Amino acid sequence: MAQIIVVGGGLSGLSAAHTVLEHGGNVLVLDKNSFFGGNSTKATSGINGALTKTQIDSAALFEEDTTRSARELARPDIIKVLTGNSASAVEWLQDKFKLDLSLVSRLGGHTQPRTHRGKEMFPGMTITYALMELLEEIAEKQPNRARILKKARVTKLIKEGEEVIGVEYEKDGQSFKEYGPVVLATGGYAADFTENSLLKKYRPDIYDLPTTNGDHCTGDGHKMVLSIGGQAIDLEKVQVHPTGLVDPKDPDSKIKFLAAEALRGVGGLLLNGEGKRFCDELGHRDYVTGEIWKTKGPVRLVLNSKASKDIEWHCKHYVGRGLMRKFNSGEDLAREIGIPVSRLRETFDDYNDIATGKKKDPYGKKFFQNAPLTVSDNFHVSLMAPVLHYTMGGVEVSPDSEVKDVQGKVIPGLYASGEIAGGVHGANRLGGSSLLGCVVFGRVAGDSASRYLLQNLSSETANRRLGQIAGQLAPYQATVNVDPTNQKVRLEISWGQQQGVSAATTQVPSTPAPSSEKKEAAPPVELKEYNLDDVAKHNSEEDCWDHPGGKKSILLFAGKDASEEFNMLHDKGVVQKYAPYVKSYASSVAQKEYLNKHLTETDPEVFDIIEKEKKRQRESIVLIPSENFTSRAVMEALGSVMQNKYSEGYPGARYYGGNEFIDQAEILCQKRALEAFNLKDCEWGVNVQSLSGAPANLYVYNAILRPHERLMGLDLPHGGHLSHGYQTDTKKISAVSSYFETLPYRLNEKTGIIDYDALEASALLYRPKVIIAGASAYPRKYDYARMKKIAEKVNSYLMADIAHISGLISAGVLPSPFEFADIVTTTTHKSLRGPRGALIFYRKGVRKVDKKGKEILYELENPINQSVFPGHQGGPHNHTITALAVALKQAKSPLFKEYQQQVLINCLAFAEAFKKMGYNLVSGGTDTHLLLVDLRSKNIDGARVERVLELANIAANKNTVPGDKSAFVPGGIRVGTPAMTTRGLTESDFEKVAEYIDRCVKLAINIKEKVTGTKLLDFKAYLGDGSNEPHIKELNEEVVDFSKKFPTIGFDESEMKYN
Repeated sequence: MAQIIVVGGGLSGLSAAHTVLEHGGNVLVLDKNSFFGGNSTKATSGINGALTKTQIDSAALFEEDTTRSARELARPDIIKVLTGNSASAVEWLQDKFKLDLSLVSRLGGHTQPRTHRGKEMFPGMTITYALMELLEEIAEKQPNRARILKKARVTKLIKEGEEVIGVEYEKDGQSFKEYGPVVLATGGYAADFTENSLLKKYRPDIYDLPTTNGDHCTGDGHKMVLSIGGQAIDLEKVQVHPTGLVDPKDPDSKIKFLAAEALRGVGGLLLNGEGKRFCDELGHRDYVTGEIWKTKGPVRLVLNSKASKDIEWHCKHYVGRGLMRKFNSGEDLAREIGIPVSRLRETFDDYNDIATGKKKDPYGKKFFQNAPLTVSDNFHVSLMAPVLHYTMGGVEVSPDSEVKDVQGKVIPGLYASGEIAGGVHGANRLGGSSLLGCVVFGRVAGDSASRYLLQNLSSETANRRLGQIAGQLAPYQATVNVDPTNQKVRLEISWGQQQGVSAATTQVPSTPAPSSEKKEAAPPVELKEYNLDDVAKHNSEEDCWDHPGGKKSILLFAGKDASEEFNMLHDKGVVQKYAPYVKSYASSVAQKEYLNKHLTETDPEVFDIIEKEKKRQRESIVLIPSENFTSRAVMEALGSVMQNKYSEGYPGARYYGGNEFIDQAEILCQKRALEAFNLKDCEWGVNVQSLSGAPANLYVYNAILRPHERLMGLDLPHGGHLSHGYQTDTKKISAVSSYFETLPYRLNEKTGIIDYDALEASALLYRPKVIIAGASAYPRKYDYARMKKIAEKVNSYLMADIAHISGLISAGVLPSPFEFADIVTTTTHKSLRGPRGALIFYRKGVRKVDKKGKEILYELENPINQSVFPGHQGGPHNHTITALAVALKQAKSPLFKEYQQQVLINCLAFAEAFKKMGYNLVSGGTDTHLLLVDLRSKNIDGARVERVLELANIAANKNTVPGDKSAFVPGGIRVGTPAMTTRGLTESDFEKVAEYIDRCVKLAINIKEKVTGTKLLDFKAYLGDGSNEPHIKELNEEVVDFSKKFPTIGFDESEMKYN
């Protein structure tokens, strides 16, 4: 059988094998290991590609970056093949193997984001396994096309003249031969600690370093090529990776796990033994390695909470392997390093100044993800050490992956790809180019070997082979003519004066090994059944069974339940696929019983926490205006099977199947949202997928603003919300103010009412593109008509954020902004009494008519929907959308309107009660559901009063009032009536609640006088849990008795554990 032999079952060998199959050839893949995969499965960063479907770049720019990294050893002809074929390599993986490579990031040394990966955490494993699984499937279904032999160690290349015609290999103690052109994809030599070690010969200075490579990377292919006169180049070029993870329990281990480049990409800092930075963390690998060797150790990689969240899976994985620790504070981290926390704070502050542009980084770092860092944060930390990682040197190849001899001539029939191929990366390899080199040159090698095999099926070669047989068949004469262009073979046989002719399209077999040398393949391994006692006998490193991750992957979790760790790395069907004869770990009946147990049985600890929260809600007076109690029906929908479905996209245009009823629920929710506010679908549209209010606002800004375009919103200290932008004279507190230019408008501090004249003057000067009518702590109605006129004067969009008052507007008890606004956003869990979600309403139809009478249409629908998905979110929370549909139906009932009317009546009574007791209210009162109580005249602040209220079982929140300078210790408290009105309180009840609050204020004033220190911490420390203040305990008991008189919502008292 004519075949191509591929030696090595890693990504490069698999790429070559699939390419051969695509060309119609037959392939044999040999690997000395028990499993395919090689080092490719360990790659954590991804695969580079320039100008792919998901990335804007150019091959020329990628070529420049690669050449710059390769430095003096750059080979332009090879680099051009690598970079020029990068896009087609990535798209081959996407199209042929259905791989998701849609996420793109920038690694060190790259001028553009071009490293592709999917959502899986080990892209190398995902990519390699996809190729491996398809090859195994082909080998099973078409064994004449593809054969796989594992535990088959190739020991020799067979030559005939100058041509390589096959290999000799060992399996099960016997020697075998196979014939055909050979593709070597045997990997590198970064774990070559053998007697004839290439590492020891060419790089004795780093021979003692640990390695990230598996024990299969011993340079076997290199040595076979050298033995037949092949040329090796740059063997001294061995890449030392700067960040190998040090196991604190085994710091001297020769094999180390690699810390993904992404850990530094998301903002990880490298700190030396003195807690200081010493390099650009995103620099080339050899640069970072050199700086680590220069600095004082040990070196630690430090991730703050934001960076840890971005790469949460990796952190969890490394912690599980004992290679990373979590520290709950900077103090704990400083203690671990052995430095004062002040030095760590100094390091962080200096870095933060660099990240914000106040200082220039002495190490030249340009990208600063997830800054700032503060000592009050929590951290994930690992010890780092340089490790042998990749060998740039190897056998010399042509741009067609042909192996060259010492004279620079191509060795016919021999090809090399992957890490064995030298010169591809020059003096230094860019991150993400390892997998790329495997795929590109694996395909090139497969293509070249296929072309060589076809060309060798010439008439001359065929006749020479046939003549060897015909000599033994005299007096017959045979002639073969081969046409390589259409693979047609013409066979002529003559005897005496007669002749026969046969023509067919076929494949000409290569000559088998001489019969004296030929041996049958080893018989298949006989499967045995093992029980738990048999497995338990294999309990030491010496008799550890084979595993793709090596012995340590088994020994690390010996005696433990490693289900979670196993499932983090493997697809759920992997056991059934590779060990279908293994008995199921649990019957379907047991699974059903386990998964259908109630929470009380499955997790009593969590159940207990929920029951305690029920008790708190029943016994507390909840006055936070943004809180409410949702109905049982809403909570039933929220905890329904709708949460099981993934449904990226929109109704009728999903990226997943099986969304028939998800579509129905979302369409129903959209319909009810418009009905709830009496809107026509020809004039308004609505997006129901936003997860909450603040993100919804950001999605709107992103849809209609470019970075650093302008918007205006109510100032935070005057009642505005962070999502409308907020910054101090030294810091941009809200991310909105970082992305866009934000200017606040304010209240008239004398009246507590929005100063619309000043707003208009600022807008005319500032010319914002968006003006926001909305607040978090403003107790008065908005003049939407006036806001619209101002917006029209400056050609601005008017966006109404009705998060707090949407329920009141829906019920018609407060003026609606829909007549005036272009966009309306709202949360859904406050006065609307739904689940925690958000709505974005947008105008449709004609926006205005220009001077020529031409209608200018709104173009909001597509930008807003695109901004929500795929711009910011992935799959929507279908259970939330379904529950929201229920709440919106409830909002149209007469009972809902009665409730909202009572909310306003209660709030007016609440306000009057406070005023009678001598309290100042911001704006003098309220039109809405909330009050802002100014405590400054009482010589007390909102933070101290909030704590006393909490100990008395009254939930309120401290809040800034106009003129405040501190949001942490502000001058007021914010209270509202929606939640307790839901529970049934009326006017007289809120008058009683006002009395409770007055008693708490007086207690706070009295306690403040007792405390010796002036800080809030001193006050809280003195107060403790309130047990030393009998009046607080007395008030707490009164509040509990009062609150328990009113019905619970969403659950019944009889269902409570703590009744």
